[in-house]
Amino acid sequence: MALTVAAAVLLVLVVGAVCQGAGSGPEAAVRGDLIELAQRCNQTESRRAMAALEQVLYPFQPLTPSESCPWIVEHDLFYELNRDADVTAKGQPACLFCGKAFENAVFLDQHYPRRHLPTFLDLPNPDRRLCLADSCDVLQCAAYSEGAELWAFAHQPCSPGQYDMAQVRCRATIDTCFPDHPQHAAMVERICGRLSCAFHEHLKHETRHYSGLEVTQLLLAVLASFVSLLFYLSQILPVAPPTVHNTGKTIEEVNISAWLRTLAEGRQRSTS
Repeated sequence: MALTVAAAVLLVLVVGAVCQGAGSGPEAAVRGDLIELAQRCNQTESRRAMAALEQVLYPFQPLTPSESCPWIVEHDLFYELNRDADVTAKGQPACLFCGKAFENAVFLDQHYPRRHLPTFLDLPNPDRRLCLADSCDVLQCAAYSEGAELWAFAHQPCSPGQYDMAQVRCRATIDTCFPDHPQHAAMVERICGRLSCAFHEHLKHETRHYSGLEVTQLLLAVLASFVSLLFYLSQILPVAPPTVHNTGKTIEEVNISAWLRTLAEGRQRSTS
């Protein structure tokens, strides 16, 4: 009996060691890194960073970035999801895996890691190891947002010290990515030159109309809510019956008398 128990314990230990070894190899480590990256990386910001890179780097094509460059779009964790984004017939963004439609892309971005993380990690892209959102302070991703979010970014107080640090990082990144590019100086000027309070003020001026738009939308929303409240109250509150003095007359008689009295008063005013 003791021998049987010892053999069972030994078998459990061996199986556990085998499973642990199978789950601690290089592939498991890479997958673990991807899971950690997916949990901290913001897909919405990565998509804006991708749009920013396409715009600011377009004049300097063709480009051959170094392998260690953090601006290689194809190496972004969400590259396939952002590249192959699907929409419904109504123009709503839809999940590439289950087809569920969402009101906007931000809700879809939250859906992927919550519902399809294993499937998403199995996409055939061995080079994905970056989070482009990590460069949003340099690329000013918020400048590629829309509506109230863009207006809020443009009208927040400018921080010269923060822009100075971003410029240092911007130049270092360009040096890493494109050290031998013939237009290296122009690239630094175009990309890093935007990191200043002067550009921030220019963006504030360009988005000044959003303020009036947002106020108009807010007023319309308040008005619609007020009208809806009045309609709701009219449906649930009891209507008080007309006050009738105890004259021995029926309601119909009272109404007829009031109508005749009003008619007589009107004729009197017209003849006077």
